[in-house]
Amino acid sequence: MAEAGPAPEVRLLDPADWAAYRDVRLAMLEDSPEAFLTTTAEALVHDEPFWRERLTNAPTWVAGSDGAPLGAVSVWAAPDLPEGTLELIAMWVAPAGRRRGVGRALVTSVLRYAAEQGCGQVHLGVFASNAPAVQLYEACGFAPTGTSETVAARPGERILHLARAIAPSA
Repeated sequence: MAEAGPAPEVRLLDPADWAAYRDVRLAMLEDSPEAFLTTTAEALVHDEPFWRERLTNAPTWVAGSDGAPLGAVSVWAAPDLPEGTLELIAMWVAPAGRRRGVGRALVTSVLRYAAEQGCGQVHLGVFASNAPAVQLYEACGFAPTGTSETVAARPGERILHLARAIAPSA
């Protein structure tokens, strides 16, 4: 059961927040390398224009408490998904934020944004071995699409595809 406490502050980052996002991205890759396809070494080579463009093309939210980042999530309109579908990507909750509502708050921010954009669905991919993430997404209303895939970088691992329908906001 989640611990009680104040709801985390969640804010949408602006491209001007590129350095803060870079630091959060590096923290997530260091903390949970098994959850991502990018490595810390790959992320370290990127410069300011890369990080600014990332925030321009993939709206990103950071959850925090007292200035310390507790998690992050991004979305983007993946070209291989139907129009009106956003893909939730790069979700991470810091150890200090786990089981405190941070993950749910981040997912809720994505769902609210999708509704505001008039999207009909949010899609995501998650490693099947990441049971806590799968449980979080299912608790937030995502369901398996019935498809999965493997990636060359992680032999033997399956990425499950989950989706949730969105009721556009009025």
